Amino acid sequence: MSSAPVVVPSARDEPFPDAFDQIDRRLGVIPGVSGVAMLLMYWVSGELGSMSSAEPWWLLGDVAFILLLLVGAAGVRWLPRAALRATWMLVPCVHLLLVLLWPATVASDAQPMPWSWGMEPVAVGYATLAWGARIGAVYAFGAAAALQGAFWCWSGSIPDEVMTAGFIHFGNVAFVAIIAVMRRQLRLLRRSERAAWGQTVRSTRAEAARLEQERLATVVHDEVLAALIAAAQTPGSLAPMTIDQGERALAVLARDLQPSVADGDTDPAVLATSIERRASELAVGIEVRVDAAPGASAIPNIALESILAATDEALRNSVRHAGPGTRRWVRIHLGTDVTVEVEDDGTGFDPDVPTSARLGISRSIVARMAAVPGGSARVTSAPGRGTRVTIRWRPTGDTAARPAPVEVTAPFLRRHSVSGIRSRMARVAVLLVWVTGVIQTAWVSHRFAEPSLVAVALVLTLVAAYLLSDPRGGDPLRRGSAWLISAFLVINTLLVLWQIDPEHARTMAWTLQVGAYWCALLCLVGRWREGGVGVAALTALVVTWVVARGAPGSAGFAILAYPILAYALGIAWRALLERNIRTVSAHRSAERRAAITETAARDAIIRSQATLRVIDAMARGPLERITAGGTLEDGDRSRIRLAEASVRDRIRARKLAIDPLAGASTAARARGVEVLLLDDDDDVLDSVPATELSRLAALIADVPAGRVVIRVAPRGGPVGGTMVVDDGGSVVRHVFRTTAPGIAGA
Repeated sequence: MSSAPVVVPSARDEPFPDAFDQIDRRLGVIPGVSGVAMLLMYWVSGELGSMSSAEPWWLLGDVAFILLLLVGAAGVRWLPRAALRATWMLVPCVHLLLVLLWPATVASDAQPMPWSWGMEPVAVGYATLAWGARIGAVYAFGAAAALQGAFWCWSGSIPDEVMTAGFIHFGNVAFVAIIAVMRRQLRLLRRSERAAWGQTVRSTRAEAARLEQERLATVVHDEVLAALIAAAQTPGSLAPMTIDQGERALAVLARDLQPSVADGDTDPAVLATSIERRASELAVGIEVRVDAAPGASAIPNIALESILAATDEALRNSVRHAGPGTRRWVRIHLGTDVTVEVEDDGTGFDPDVPTSARLGISRSIVARMAAVPGGSARVTSAPGRGTRVTIRWRPTGDTAARPAPVEVTAPFLRRHSVSGIRSRMARVAVLLVWVTGVIQTAWVSHRFAEPSLVAVALVLTLVAAYLLSDPRGGDPLRRGSAWLISAFLVINTLLVLWQIDPEHARTMAWTLQVGAYWCALLCLVGRWREGGVGVAALTALVVTWVVARGAPGSAGFAILAYPILAYALGIAWRALLERNIRTVSAHRSAERRAAITETAARDAIIRSQATLRVIDAMARGPLERITAGGTLEDGDRSRIRLAEASVRDRIRARKLAIDPLAGASTAARARGVEVLLLDDDDDVLDSVPATELSRLAALIADVPAGRVVIRVAPRGGPVGGTMVVDDGGSVVRHVFRTTAPGIAGA
């Protein structure tokens, strides 16, 4: 007799797709959006059209580079993995090739820098996604020095503008740190959430399986086992009551073996008809009243099964415990929601005093309905005042009844920064950015009227970088630190802006631009308002400077273009990051939890029916013999006792009542050995490995007489279970192990 398979959520229900699709593909949106935004900026500034002096073959490569950027941005969601990774690899390769060949395609130093050199941050981002942080860092440093090296190789000299701008390109290694840390933190969060999902699925399945097993145990014990025990203990001819018990047991088996739990909904009239039929089967004169409102809502099949099972248990409890002469009635209301009331005027009971009636209600009715989304049950009773059981189901669902997943994301974000900025790697990177900026500023220091004020601005920029990259704690950054970073940008602007020569605005404004970059990065650490104030203040001061100095608008554009673009991208990056976090924790939604609960309940019923089919195969022959009446022969009585023991095993020790151990236990009982199978493990999803079952079966086959007790130990103990053999001359103890099933998504 084989065990029903453990049903786990299928792959299509897995809320954690491949890490590449869930994290890397979404992170690819960051350089993609940045690339498109920078392309638009170069188009607006006219730099894209200024490449006409280059050789045609270089322009073809330039067009190919633009197409790759657009494909990488537009195809990040739909391109196959191989094609997307190839695009991520081609972008940095083509970028580096264009930069290296640029000196060979220009006729003079009139235009020493190609626009594509400014796209280095995008190329660095794609290189990090395609090859990882180490190769990404190597690429960042190589690409930063590529144009200078190319000019040196092609012409033996490096234009001053290229040399000046080249220093800050080394700071693009910061993008390696940001993307690499983002990916690492998101993968850590994904791993934690998958573990939480697995725990949620397992606990939900375990609870659904426990409730269904208790319901099955109640039905089998009260109907099947009761009939077998009564017949086995009858010395002479079978009494009419025993024959009735056998007939009722066969009817219960036939009814519960009907196919069920199909997907979809059922007309509510089916519920009323089923309850009426089951009430009539009890043959105790139960009155059924149906109140069906026009347009009553269809009932999901999983809810229908639970309502019927709970109603059955309420009716059986009334028949067993309410006493003779009791009147019983069922009221069914079908409308937007469903209400079934089972009431009697019998002896009643005290709900606070443990009794078999109370246990049957609490386990098989109240807890069972609580496990169904939208389900509930309430019992009202008192000694001498009868009992009323009210079963309800509402289509809106009651998510509080579903097991809540273990909270992971919020504690994780309190401890870890997912933004990629607040980490030791990012701190090293932003300090390197600062160092390259200091070198570049020192290179042009002769152009400043008051270099000492510029030095103060550099120190404030360093403090801001230190505050921004603080690796302690998670996002968002402390509000006070964010306001200081924003204030430092305003102070630096006041210290440096008046000294800038409009003709050299791009190379002299580094302290202002990097301060704006820090404000843009504040968006990533959850402080977009504070960063926005700093960028807005910079914009206002630069516009005032342009008007007051009579500087050309191109000078103001040279200072503000990158900071404003960086801030806009910072907001976009933060939105993309939050979307990634929501995707990783999407399984916490009410819809996901409802799906888990319904799947678990459906699987539990399927498993229960598989067990019931095994019980039916064991008990049907003896039960049919009982319903035939007459006097039992010794052989009949022996078969009934063996069937009773086997059925009890299936209910009391499901993990053990599996072939070959089940067959070995039956054979041992047939030769007079007393065999007792017990399961003290509350976790119904644990199991005994097939190898251990075979070993136990071999051991029990060697026992000629005496007593054998095989017990599954409570979970968490030193051993999975024990087997004690007492043959009358000696007592031998064996141990065996149990295993817990794997959970999809764990």
